[in-house]
Amino acid sequence: MTVRQTIGLDHSWIEQGLLKRKSNYSPVIIFETTDPKRLFQLKSYLLSHTEMAAYDYFFVYDQWQGLGKLTGTPENPGFELYKKDLGDSALARRISRYRGEEAAGLAQLKAALKEVDGYLKKWKTLFILQNISENREWETGLQSALRSWAIDAEIMARESTIILQTSNAAALLDDFTRELAVVITVDPSSEAERKAVIAEAARELEIPLSDNELSELVLATAGLNLHQLESTLLESY
Repeated sequence: MTVRQTIGLDHSWIEQGLLKRKSNYSPVIIFETTDPKRLFQLKSYLLSHTEMAAYDYFFVYDQWQGLGKLTGTPENPGFELYKKDLGDSALARRISRYRGEEAAGLAQLKAALKEVDGYLKKWKTLFILQNISENREWETGLQSALRSWAIDAEIMARESTIILQTSNAAALLDDFTRELAVVITVDPSSEAERKAVIAEAARELEIPLSDNELSELVLATAGLNLHQLESTLLESY
């Protein structure tokens, strides 16, 4: 049994980033968090928010899975592998048969960045780079892409958005690149969020919890992120 994923969560960090994008401060938003619950919250918000319906494409890049499309519902965000069109030539068909789905997939970051570049400039596109923990610039070109996208007139005109989720932007990107982006550090969990998550867990697990006990648990779990909080609750009960 798991606590419902986004009940009682504070969306202000997402709204702050999107507001900066809307004001054309920068199309590049960096969220500093390692919490998988926050990543789920972000995707759920994007799939449910009415303004997001105006986007033509939603892409997600994961270092293990490669490039894909954000699919599913707010309750269950999904990932669909992006398959590059290799053409209809005899050689392309032969490569596809020989290598299978990997032939059309884009696992390398540099290839994914170059592929999405065209979408960002031609259509209103949202691109999430998730769980990016390290960057070898000579292999990925990540900083070069982010710098270019941050000031690109076509991307600004199309209102495309690039979201990078990482634990520490300063460890991943240089000062110049970070200055061109919106950098938001996401709180592990607020008191109100912990209260909501604990109360919901107690309700789902049918555990009686007084107001005093709830307050004590909220204080005792300060500093935990949402994933750690939920895991601790479920292990304890």
